[in-house]
Amino acid sequence: MEILPLGTETDNAVADTGQGRAFVKAYPRSADLVVREGRISLMELGRAAGSPFPAVRRTVMGI
Repeated sequence: MEILPLGTETDNAVADTGQGRAFVKAYPRSADLVVREGRISLMELGRAAGSPFPAVRRTVMGI
């Protein structure tokens, strides 16, 4: 995993997977996940409308 010097509220990285590279966004334990979920939903809406946002892959450990 390559840590990226980006983000103000999250830790960001790029990970190599068996299916290619993935952008990883990690939220701190203190993060308000209800607020974050709203932001993620807006990003998904933008992606569905054709904006160049990465696809979201929800994990078992979080959103």
